[in-house]
Amino acid sequence: MRLVLPTLEYKEKAIEYIKEFYEYGSQINGSGALEWYLKEATYEEWLKKVVADIDIANVQSSRVPALTYFFVREEDDKILGMANLRLALNDFLRTEGGHIGYSIRPTERR
Repeated sequence: MRLVLPTLEYKEKAIEYIKEFYEYGSQINGSGALEWYLKEATYEEWLKKVVADIDIANVQSSRVPALTYFFVREEDDKILGMANLRLALNDFLRTEGGHIGYSIRPTERR
């Protein structure tokens, strides 16, 4: 397995990843809001947000700097999970989210 920064190359695989959570009625965590962007905007807009989240000096005041990764299985390049590593915390994240958010696709658990 390897950690991969999201790119346009992973668009269809990322959409399939999020769809699986809906199919299994499973909560989505650690996606850097990918599920919201797929409903309300586009994958491409989400990629812009992911890149902006890395720009520590210019992160919006309502957000925190963060790195978002796909966990990808090397054999078939399938997204097995996601991690959102927050480099700082705001009041909400101090009590609710913490420094790390993550998810594993339902069919790859255990």
